[in-house]
Amino acid sequence: MKILFANHPAEIPALAKSATEPVSIVLRKGTYFLEKGIVLEAPPFPVSLSAEKGTRLLGALPVNGAAPVAAEIQKSRFPNASGQVFVARLPKNPNGFSSRGFGRSVTPSHSEVFFNQTPLTLAQYPRPGKFLQITGFGEVEKNEWGQETGALAGGFFYDDAHPRTWPLENDLWVHGFWSYDWANSYEKVTHLDAGKCFVETAPPHGNYQFRKGQRFAFINTAAGLAEQGDYYIDRQENTLYFLPPAGSEAENGELHVSFLTEPLLTLQNADHCKVSNLSFEACCGHGLRIEDGENIRVEACRFRNIGNFALYATGTQKLTVSGLTVNHTGDGGISVTAGDRVSLRSGETVIENNHLFDIAAWSRTYVCPINVAGVGFRIANNCIHDCPHMGIVFWGNDFTIENNEIYSVMLETGDAGAIYTGRDFTFRGNTVRKNFIHHLGGVGMGTMGIYNDDCVSGTRMEENVFFECFRAVFMGGGRDFVVKNNLFVDCHPAIEADGRGTSSHPVWRRMVDETMRERFYNIRNTADNKDDPASQTTAGNLPPYIEKYPELAEIDKTYQNKTPFYPGGIIENNLFYSKRKIEYTWDIEVHQFKESGSKDLAPGDFADFSHGIFDLPQDSGPVRLAEAGLTGEMRQSLPQVFSGLTEKDGKLTLSLRNLSDFPVAGEMAFFSLEGEAFSAVSFHLDANETAQFDAGRLPEGVFLLDGRSKTPGVRPCRLSLPKPEEKS
Repeated sequence: MKILFANHPAEIPALAKSATEPVSIVLRKGTYFLEKGIVLEAPPFPVSLSAEKGTRLLGALPVNGAAPVAAEIQKSRFPNASGQVFVARLPKNPNGFSSRGFGRSVTPSHSEVFFNQTPLTLAQYPRPGKFLQITGFGEVEKNEWGQETGALAGGFFYDDAHPRTWPLENDLWVHGFWSYDWANSYEKVTHLDAGKCFVETAPPHGNYQFRKGQRFAFINTAAGLAEQGDYYIDRQENTLYFLPPAGSEAENGELHVSFLTEPLLTLQNADHCKVSNLSFEACCGHGLRIEDGENIRVEACRFRNIGNFALYATGTQKLTVSGLTVNHTGDGGISVTAGDRVSLRSGETVIENNHLFDIAAWSRTYVCPINVAGVGFRIANNCIHDCPHMGIVFWGNDFTIENNEIYSVMLETGDAGAIYTGRDFTFRGNTVRKNFIHHLGGVGMGTMGIYNDDCVSGTRMEENVFFECFRAVFMGGGRDFVVKNNLFVDCHPAIEADGRGTSSHPVWRRMVDETMRERFYNIRNTADNKDDPASQTTAGNLPPYIEKYPELAEIDKTYQNKTPFYPGGIIENNLFYSKRKIEYTWDIEVHQFKESGSKDLAPGDFADFSHGIFDLPQDSGPVRLAEAGLTGEMRQSLPQVFSGLTEKDGKLTLSLRNLSDFPVAGEMAFFSLEGEAFSAVSFHLDANETAQFDAGRLPEGVFLLDGRSKTPGVRPCRLSLPKPEEKS
C-alpha cells in the first residue's frame, strides 16, 4: 500500500480522491484547530487514515490573554466566587444553548471551555449533582396515570431563596427531570419571579408534565460561578469568565473553547477504509460521522470533550469499532444503526474492546456509551463506567452482547438498565452473556442490570455476573426468556418479572393493543419503527420473521384470539448469594415461568469475596470474571484494582487489592445513593499489593455508601447497612 503524508487535515480528501491504488495517508504530527470538518467522500480506492503519535484534531480555538477581572465587576456580577475570577475575549461568537435531552433531536452542543484538556464546570445552581425540587404548578392538570401534575406551559414553583440575590440574568436555563427519572431536558427560562419562586420556560418547555418532588437546577447563571474550575460565558459581550482549576494558573494553562458544529471527520460511502490512531477533541458536533459504506474499521482512536457523539454511524455494512478510548461526550459514545429489520439482513457490526466513561455530560438520558439499532451486532469486551444513565441500549434483532464490564452507571437516573431494550415483540435472536455488571446507581424506582422493558421478549441471559444490582435481571411483562447459569451476589432481588401486559390499566392496554400491535404487524426498517413512507414493511407473522423466530406464532395467536399476554420463560441453573432471589410482582397472577436447578453459595465459595472477585472453582460453573472487560493492550494499560468497604463501630475501612504488575495511585470518594459527596481517601498501591486505609466515620443517617474512584480500572465498592426498622 502506497504511503502518503498530509501536512494538514485539509489535504486528506484531495490525497484520497487522486489515488490510483490503495493508499495509507499519514497526518503529520501537530495540533490542528479545525474551523471546518474534514469530509472523505467515496474515495476510488481503499484508504487507511492514521496520524503520527501526538497528533490532535480539535474543533476548538485557543483563548489567550486571560486576565484578572476588576474587583468591582467581580463583586457585582460574581458575588459567590471563591477566588480571583479571570476574564478573556473569545476569538469568535460562541454557540448558544438549545433544548436538548429526552425526546429531542441531536443538535450541536453549546460552546464548552476546556483547561488543559479537562472540561470546566458551567456555572449553575445548585452545584453539579445537586438539585432543587418542584413544589407546585402554575396550571394543574392530570397525567395519563390520573396523578395531579402541572401543565408545561404553565410553569412551576420551587422553594429556595438564593435566586432572589442574583443579578439580572440574560441567558438563564433550567435542566430538569420534570416528570420521570429517565426523561430530562434543558429549557430556556423566559420568566423568573424570584420573589414568588416561580419559573416559566420557552417551548417545548420540558417533558410530559411537571410533577411535585421532581428535580431541576438553574444553569448558565453568573451567580453560580463559585468554585475553582467554574466558567460562565456572556454571549452578549462575547466574553469568558472563569475560576482556574485548583492548583493551576490561568496564564499558563491550555485554554480552549469549542466552536465547530460539524463532525471533525466524516466518511461518506468510504468502502474498505480504516481510521486509526487519531485523537478527536473539543468540538460541538460529532467526533467521527460515518454515512453508508462497507468494510470500514475504526481502531485505536481517542475521543474526548465531544459535544455530541464520539462516533455516529448509519447505513454501514461490516463496520468494526475497536480499541477506542472515549470520555466526556455531551451526548453518547458510539451510535450505530445497521442492517435491515424488514429483510433481517445482518449489518455484521462489531463493537469490541472499547473503554467508555463520563458519557452523556449534557443530554444525560438515552444517549449512552453504546447505542445500537438494526440487525446483526456483536458488542464485546467493552468497559463502561461513570455515566448518568444506561450503559448499552439496543433495538432490533440478532444482537450478541458478551464479556462487557459495566459499573457505576445510572448514577443520576431511575427506572433504567445497565443493558436495556424494550417495547417490541419482534426483537428476537438477542443474547446477553458473560457480562460483569456491578455497583449500579439509581434513584426513585431504582435500576436494573439487564432491563427487558415493556413486554419485549425472547432475550437469552446466560453466564452473567451481577453484583450490587437493585434488580439484576428484570423482565417487564414479556415471554420466551431464558435466564440460565448466571451468578447473583447481593442483588435486590436477583430476578424479577411482572405481568404488565395483562394489566387492564389504560396505559398498558394502549401499549400492548396499539403501539406493540402496530410494531408487530407493520415492521419498518427504522430504529423506533416510526412511520417512514419510503420504507418497505413486513410483519411478525410473515417471512422472514415467522421462519427465523417461530415462537412469534404465539404472539400472533394471542392478538387474533384477544387473550392475555401471560409472561413466561425458563429460569434454570443460576447461582445465588442474595437473600432475595426470584420475585413475581404486579399483575402476574398467572405466568408461564419454569424454575429449576438454582443453587445457593457462601462467601467462602469465591476467590476473594471481600474484594468482589467472584471467580469460582472450575467445576462450579462457567462464570469467569477474567473474560469480562477489556482485552490485550487496552486491558494491560489500565489498573486492575478491586475494593471493599467495611464498618465497625462507625469506623470505615477501605481495602484495596491491586492485581496489576505496576503501582497504582488515586483517590476513592464516598457518596450516598442520592449522589451526595462525603469524604475521600487518597491511596498508593505497589504492584500486586493489598492494603487497608482509614476511610473516616460513617456519616450519620447514611445506610448505603458508595466508594468510587476517578482512576479508570479501580473498581467501586459499596457498604449497605440495615436501617433501624429493618434490624427489628
